Order: sequence, then C-alpha cells, then structure tokens
Amino acid sequence: MWPFDLMRKRQYDRRYKAALIVYLGAYEFSRLDAEKKALVEAELNADLIRSGSVASFWKRNMPWYNIAAFRAAAMDRIGLSSAIPDVAWIQLFRPWALWTKLPQWPGPKCDLRPFVALKMFRPMDQATKDAEAFLSNIGIDVSTIPPPFDLRRSAI
Repeated sequence: MWPFDLMRKRQYDRRYKAALIVYLGAYEFSRLDAEKKALVEAELNADLIRSGSVASFWKRNMPWYNIAAFRAAAMDRIGLSSAIPDVAWIQLFRPWALWTKLPQWPGPKCDLRPFVALKMFRPMDQATKDAEAFLSNIGIDVSTIPPPFDLRRSAI
C-alpha cells in the first residue's frame, strides 16, 4: 500500500468516527432522561468553563454538531454508554486520545478531543454518508437528527 493510500484510509477512518461521534452525541442526548441530561449538561458546562471562557457563549454560538460532539465527550467522561452495542465512546475518540494527555490551549484540564474530532467532520463526505448508512442499519434513525448543513436549526 502506498503511503498516500494509507493516509487516505486513515483520513477516511477519522472522518467516519467523527461523523459517528456527532450523530451519536445528538441521538444519545435526545434519548436520555431529564436527570442524565442535566448531568451531561453540567459536565459540558464545566468542561467549557475549564477552557477559560463562558460556557453560555460557546453554546449560544456553536452549531448543533459542535454541541453534539462536546456532549459525546461529556457522556464519555461521566461513563454513559453509546448506542452502538460493544462500542464505547473511548473507542470512537481513540484517534484523538493523545489530546487528553497534552497540555495545550485552552488548558490542560479541558477535554480537547471534541475540538480536534470536529476538524475531521465533513457533512458531505463519503465517510459521513457511510456512517449514516451504518447507523440506519443498526436501527438509529438519523433523519431525526438535524442535517449537518443546517447550522441554526437547533436555535430556531
């Protein structure tokens, strides 16, 4: 396998996992009861505050898929499972696990995995379409999740 083929495969795998993180973060949060939603939101707010800024600013100005990825990371930190059987959040975040160890901006206590995972999320990429097909095959209706190109749907 040529080096560029390997790089394309790695890029596809990361984009696929980033799409799964985004869609599962939105789907799982919508299925939680009120108590667990409050727990996830509290962890999300605490993590955004650890980044050195105001959590309400981030949440007001982020598109829905950014918030979904941050909620997925919050669900991982508090120990909630993903909707995919035998696949934990830590496995989905594995390509970005190094970012939990490096003391980078915005600070060593902030979880940077959603930031770097979102750099690989491409709404119209083939990996995203494949992730949507996979989730549909296991019974998760991705049509109920806001489409990635509709940035302000959650605010309307």
